[in-house]
Amino acid sequence: EASQSPAVELPTRGMEEAEKIKVLANQLFSEGEYEKAIEKYTEAIVIKETAVYYSNRAFCHIRLENYGSAITDATRAIQLDPRFQKGYYRRATANFMLKKFEKALIDFRELSRLTPNNPDVKERLAECERAARYEAFQRAIAMDAEPLASVVLANQIASLSLPKDYNGPRLGTVDWPIPANERLITPEVIVQMTEDFRNQKRIHLKYGVMLLLSARNLLDRLPTLVDIPL
Repeated sequence: EASQSPAVELPTRGMEEAEKIKVLANQLFSEGEYEKAIEKYTEAIVIKETAVYYSNRAFCHIRLENYGSAITDATRAIQLDPRFQKGYYRRATANFMLKKFEKALIDFRELSRLTPNNPDVKERLAECERAARYEAFQRAIAMDAEPLASVVLANQIASLSLPKDYNGPRLGTVDWPIPANERLITPEVIVQMTEDFRNQKRIHLKYGVMLLLSARNLLDRLPTLVDIPL
C-alpha cells in the first residue's frame, strides 16, 4: 500500500499547485496585469490542462485585444469540455471583435441553447444578429453585380425589424417590397421627417436602404437620354 501512495498523491499535489497558480493569475487579472496573468495561467496549464485555465487565459487575450490567441484558447477550452459555457462566450466575443459575425453567431446560438434563460446571452445574440445583418447590407451595396445585390438587400430588408424604442423618422410603410396600395413617401411623411431631422433624430437603417432602393428603381425606369426641344 505504501508503494502505491506516491502514484495516487502526485496528481493531487500537482492539481493543488495548479490551483494556487490560478489564484495568483486571477489576482493579477483583477489588477489589470493581463500579460503577467497570462504567464501564470500558462504555468497552470503546463501542470494540468483544464477548460477553466484556457478560458481565463482567453479572457486575458481579449482584454489585450489579442483576439486570434483568444479564439485558440477558447477553442481548446471547448474541446476539453464541450458544455463549458465561458469557452463559447470567449470565442464568440473574440470573433465578434474581429467582425467575424457569422462565426460569432454560431457560438452565441450554442450558448443560448445551453443557457436559454440567460438575459445577457440573449442580448449579445441579438446584438450579433444585428451586426451580421448590417454587414450583409454593406456587402450587398458594394457588390458590382446589381441584380444579385438587389436580391440580397430585399431579403435582408424583409427580415429587419424596427426596435420597440425607435422614435426616429418613419416612412409610409415598413414592408418590402412596398405593397401596391401603399406609398413610401407622402406629403405628411415629408413634413414629419423634416421636423424629426430638425430635432436631430436619425433615420433607421431599414428606412434608409428602402429609400435608396426606391430611388434606384425609379431611376432605372427612366431613359438614359432625353430629347429636349429648343
